Amino acid sequence: GSCFPKDCRALIEIARRSGYNFYLLEGVMQVNREQMELMVRKAEGMLGDLKGRRVAAWGLAFKAGTDDVRESPAVEIARMLMERGAEVVAYDPQAMDNARRALPLLECADNPLEAARGAELLVILTDWEEFKFADFRAVGEAMREKKILDTRNCLEPISVRRLGFEYQGVGR
Repeated sequence: GSCFPKDCRALIEIARRSGYNFYLLEGVMQVNREQMELMVRKAEGMLGDLKGRRVAAWGLAFKAGTDDVRESPAVEIARMLMERGAEVVAYDPQAMDNARRALPLLECADNPLEAARGAELLVILTDWEEFKFADFRAVGEAMREKKILDTRNCLEPISVRRLGFEYQGVGR
């Protein structure tokens, strides 16, 4: 959870003070950072230049069932999308208040459909149950472009593709 990166940094520092280079753990931290960058590159692959592109972000908590956004890859990916010029509109069933504090410039929606309205890409960042069972027919009608980047592999690709979505998961 949110403690993993903090604990890894602490272990790396303790090892360093003891004269040991904890290369393995440093590698784990680097791979985790690169995975977030990879998701942003996937978004760029689906949209091209992100500047001025409207992106719906579903989920900001580090996992479903919590409002905790500390060390959340979802928040970091949203930040990275915004840094590349995307207009990110986010929704999370529990973590919106904490997400607003973490990303003050983030546009927030009251529900998933509102976040998707006018979006050119929907990025699913946390695997909340309500996202898995959303009315994707209505979502597709609300979006400007029917594109989904499912960073949690929580959707059934065949189902959303049948509705006309371009779908990308991770490792699929």
